[in-house]
Amino acid sequence: MYVCMRCGNTFRREEMEEYFKDFRCPKCGYRILKKVRSEAVPRHVKAV
Repeated sequence: MYVCMRCGNTFRREEMEEYFKDFRCPKCGYRILKKVRSEAVPRHVKAV
């Protein structure tokens, strides 16, 4: 999942590749994108 930094559109890589061969927002064509990170599960490390 990616988010466009201009319009805030959220989309998948497959949607982006349908319209453009390079990395651009399919809605507005802006080139600055941010990859959405998945929800990380907090890790508990046992200290010895």
